[in-house]
Amino acid sequence: MKKIFLVTLLASIILQGCNTVTNMDSLLEEDVKSISIQDGETGEIVDLKNKDDVTELKAFLQNIELEKVKDMDIKGFQYQISLKSKDDEIGIVFTDEYIIVNEEYYKAVEKVEMNTLHKYFE
Repeated sequence: MKKIFLVTLLASIILQGCNTVTNMDSLLEEDVKSISIQDGETGEIVDLKNKDDVTELKAFLQNIELEKVKDMDIKGFQYQISLKSKDDEIGIVFTDEYIIVNEEYYKAVEKVEMNTLHKYFE
């Protein structure tokens, strides 16, 4: 019984230490009809309905590699994105350090260049 407990404990410790790297490909497979981006500093909201803008932003998001982290107590955000398809809505929040996708917390493997999002507000 003691051996089973130790093996189970060891396996859970090992699995918790393994952060899986993923991206947003599976979330963005659906046909996105529109995207809304909110600037966390000004509160301004921009709606992207142009097909080229939607395609460009989807490509930007798909290139971000994410590593799952535990939930954090985060206040404020840089940008908040809402992607709407026919049947679904995906919420993505960018903070200084973290990216929250549908209330799941991640950290980007590489620094995310926010200029791509900022240009929609110029």
